[in-house]
Amino acid sequence: MRGLRTAWLILLLCVFAVGVPGAAVAAPDDAEVAFCLAAAQRAALQETAQVLELRPEADLAGWRKNKAADFNRACEALYGAQKTPQPDWFTVALPFLTGAVGAMLAFAAAAWWDRVNRGRVLADALRLAVKEFHEEASSYLHDWRPARPDAEFVAKRSRLEHQLAVVGAERRRWKKPDLLIAQLTTGRFGRDMAAGWDDNTEQTRAERKGCVAALPELRKDLLAVSAVLTSPLQKWWRAR
Repeated sequence: MRGLRTAWLILLLCVFAVGVPGAAVAAPDDAEVAFCLAAAQRAALQETAQVLELRPEADLAGWRKNKAADFNRACEALYGAQKTPQPDWFTVALPFLTGAVGAMLAFAAAAWWDRVNRGRVLADALRLAVKEFHEEASSYLHDWRPARPDAEFVAKRSRLEHQLAVVGAERRRWKKPDLLIAQLTTGRFGRDMAAGWDDNTEQTRAERKGCVAALPELRKDLLAVSAVLTSPLQKWWRAR
């Protein structure tokens, strides 16, 4: 469905919008320098420098002035070891992604049930039209005579043709509705079905017999379309 494809596209765009932060490390800021030069951290800074195989001076402020690169390295290591770790990008994005996935699933479920419910309405209307047409066509063919009116048969056929056109409009990729409409317009049960029929001729009886024999198969094909409308995942290809 187009709605589901749109939902997936939105989710992918949201994921790429979150992105992954860069790994660049800035030089120690004022807060870090103040932390490292505090009296409580002097011994820890000395130990950190020694672990990093640096040679700190006793006067840490002077060390910072004389060998800024070494001081910055030791200070950043000490400050980074003692501060609370920052969450990674995935941890930050997880609540957003969870909400986006939940919204997408809710949208997909709503779209699915809307399609199912609309399919049931179409199926009910189609089954009723099939029933009325089959009963009228059967009666018309068995009791046909040259003077018998066909207005009721034509009306039931037109209604069935209309319902098939509605199904075809709702399911544009299905080919079966158009094929069935052709049988009701230009095919065996079309507008010229009784053209040329003469009472008690062998040809007329043969053509009527052929129509009677083909009627159950037509009903079967029509009801197969209605069945797929109510169960979209059950052999949907049969309506194509």
